[in-house]
Amino acid sequence: MTNQDFSKRFIFNEKIDQDYIYSLYEADYAYIAEVFNSCLETLNEELQSFNSAFESSDIPALKRGAHKLKPLFGFTGLLTHQEMMARFEHTCMNATNAGNLTVHFIELMEVMKEGKNILQEDYNRLTAFTS
Repeated sequence: MTNQDFSKRFIFNEKIDQDYIYSLYEADYAYIAEVFNSCLETLNEELQSFNSAFESSDIPALKRGAHKLKPLFGFTGLLTHQEMMARFEHTCMNATNAGNLTVHFIELMEVMKEGKNILQEDYNRLTAFTS
């Protein structure tokens, strides 16, 4: 890689594992932006169902929701967020009632909100970077 190429390398949010992103997509920034956008759309769609599952104390639906949301964070390099989703999914497997999940759910919602914000900001920056 020449110095000129390096100067054009996009710098992701510090919470995104850049090495992992580059291992998946190399420097195909337009495609990375597509992935981020697609994941944002899916997050927006699935969060309503996830919230509804919690409000109705539907533990199996919460577990399914966490399982479905988890890879979105992996596709976007938010590996810590993905791990938090995996932990919640595991917690759901062992939960006897939804009340036991309340604190975990609230913390997870904050993690997902943060992840969504990071993805939106980096999507906007990537779009500007590639135009």
